[in-house]
Amino acid sequence: MSQPFDFSAVAVAALQERATELWHREPGASPEGVRLEGGSFEATMLAQHRANFDLWHVEDRARMPAATDAEIVSVKRSIDTINQRRNDLAEQCDGLLLEALRPSQLPQLSAELNSESPGLMIDRLSILALKIFHTQEEIDRPNAPAGHAERNRERLTVLTEQRDDLVACLDRLWAEVLAGRRRFKMYRQLKMYNDPTLNPAVYGSKIDTVEMIGRGRPWSDIDRQRAQAFHNRLPEVKEWRQREHDAGRPSGLEDFYRAHGLCFACRAIGTNPSPTGLIGDIRLFEPCELCGGTGKLWTPEL
Repeated sequence: MSQPFDFSAVAVAALQERATELWHREPGASPEGVRLEGGSFEATMLAQHRANFDLWHVEDRARMPAATDAEIVSVKRSIDTINQRRNDLAEQCDGLLLEALRPSQLPQLSAELNSESPGLMIDRLSILALKIFHTQEEIDRPNAPAGHAERNRERLTVLTEQRDDLVACLDRLWAEVLAGRRRFKMYRQLKMYNDPTLNPAVYGSKIDTVEMIGRGRPWSDIDRQRAQAFHNRLPEVKEWRQREHDAGRPSGLEDFYRAHGLCFACRAIGTNPSPTGLIGDIRLFEPCELCGGTGKLWTPEL
């Protein structure tokens, strides 16, 4: 953040709404005026919202009546990966806010503890932004059954009220923290399902070495491929980012990947960033759950 205490829940909700509308029109775009580099609070908050956006549309793929068993299994793995990213980024939002408060010796340790952190509230606002967008879509849906639009107008009224209430609560919490009357802590989710050393369904599996090798690729191979791909792309990345920066447009590394239709989650390599298991001391990696191993940017059908 440019100043320690310029946080605004109103601005957070407005950016989430703007990004939701933009991503449905241009899946690889970034909201104008938002820099998605340097680990800023705004960039982290927007990345957290993008995780919820991706999660929403990946989950829809499993709900399609014609989805095969194999597709549903693939989607479930994608959901686990994206949900982990979503929670990690919510925690990072809290970490950045606490870091901004630290020079002013806030939050006060003697202040009353709030049970919910700003990061968790931001996550709730993100989901509400998606619900509001898709409810408005249903209101505007042509050839919908009789009464459909009216029912969704009622839903939209409730959702908008919930969003506005949550915005007010979050801004009030921040004001109370600045006044030294309330405090919050980073509550880590400590998810276990993605950790092969903590999930008994994974470490207790009877998958043998041959099958594990068939499922995953050793890190040494991926490392070589990743390094070569980045080396080959580096001049193009630098030129593109400089050109976009000079034009006043978003020019972060993620912007480059999205603008070129490449999967930023796996850096266009096509492998999941989390290992699926070990063979001896060698980590094995499965195809990226978000792009299905293609290295290409997956976009929802609009």
